[in-house]
Amino acid sequence: MSQTAKALVTPHILVWARERSGLSELQAADKAKVDVDKLLLWESGQDQPTFVQAKHLAKTYMVPFGYFYLERPPQNEVTIPDRRTTENASLGLSPDFRNLLQHITARQAWFRDYIIDMGHEPLPFVGAFSVKDSTADVAASISDWLNLSTLDPSSCRSPKAYLRTLTERLEHAGVLVMHSGILGKNTNRKLDVKDFRGFALSDPYAPLVFTNDQDSDVAQVFTLLHEVAHIWIGDSSLTDKGDFYLPIPGHNDPESFCNRVAIEVLVPAQAFLEQWDGPGRTLEAKLSRLRDHFKVSRIALIRRAYELGKVTYPEYQAFYKAEMARFQKNKENKEPQSTSAGGNYYATALSRHGKKFSRAVVYSVSSGSLLYRDAARLLDIKVSHLPAFAERLGVAFS
Repeated sequence: MSQTAKALVTPHILVWARERSGLSELQAADKAKVDVDKLLLWESGQDQPTFVQAKHLAKTYMVPFGYFYLERPPQNEVTIPDRRTTENASLGLSPDFRNLLQHITARQAWFRDYIIDMGHEPLPFVGAFSVKDSTADVAASISDWLNLSTLDPSSCRSPKAYLRTLTERLEHAGVLVMHSGILGKNTNRKLDVKDFRGFALSDPYAPLVFTNDQDSDVAQVFTLLHEVAHIWIGDSSLTDKGDFYLPIPGHNDPESFCNRVAIEVLVPAQAFLEQWDGPGRTLEAKLSRLRDHFKVSRIALIRRAYELGKVTYPEYQAFYKAEMARFQKNKENKEPQSTSAGGNYYATALSRHGKKFSRAVVYSVSSGSLLYRDAARLLDIKVSHLPAFAERLGVAFS
């Protein structure tokens, strides 16, 4: 294709994409390295950019290149199904969540273009199953891809360390994983766990899982695998109940299905039964020991105990109600919330965007295909911090 061939893009989509990115005409022209008058001609439809120019605009605006050919802008509200529980569905989504989703989808779109440009093939596990398949089969596939047969959760010193290890293995498999408890880098805009606990954005090239870092580490472990299960069935989803779901026999909606997959991955039946018969006679003692071993919440464990016939349904209900009452009473004194790698600036930035995404951005800058300022914008850090950030990733930077 000729370098001068025109891209027959939709003019008003160019305007929408620029405004969506928060850039003025002058700022956009400066970033795209074109004359502002030329940009205005493109936006008015009096002229068309070349394919090279249009692709550069897409990267500048952080939108998929294909958007430029749409007749109308994609829905700019929530772009994933809201699968929250009925009791909370009427709460609506907060402006912070909507802003977060826009922030994350823009970065996923950038990474998708990057990974395709690098010549990568679609990931075979994305959408490889459906809710009609066996949860055991889906769990086995996830375990195989993450090589969990070599990972003993009890060897991790804490739930946070276990979460970090699971994150590393997911990224190695090709999944983008991001953890944050704030909107962007604004520490004054904390993400409310009541609004959501996590979400999954399914994509064959750039599947993404996000967990709310305001949640406890044990809750995030479950949420992480719950959202991963959504990726395996090719389903984007917003979730807020994680391990608090009540197991309802016969229900096979995506949320119930993904909960069963997550618990099977994190607490395999055979391993649970072996641990159940260990020291500790009382239910409290057993759950405390099992929590230390599997690094998941007590509610997730009591649910597993019920599913495997170790407690009755009335016992499960009583424990569930007591645990929820304890949460309500001790909100301020419950398990300390995660703070994204202890408050270290670079570690926090890495957790917020994930090492896989961060490395891709740094490699792009180092190769000259991405401007410093655009990289800093993608990573929510200052331009002057890029070299140190790259060093933290172990990437040679010039």
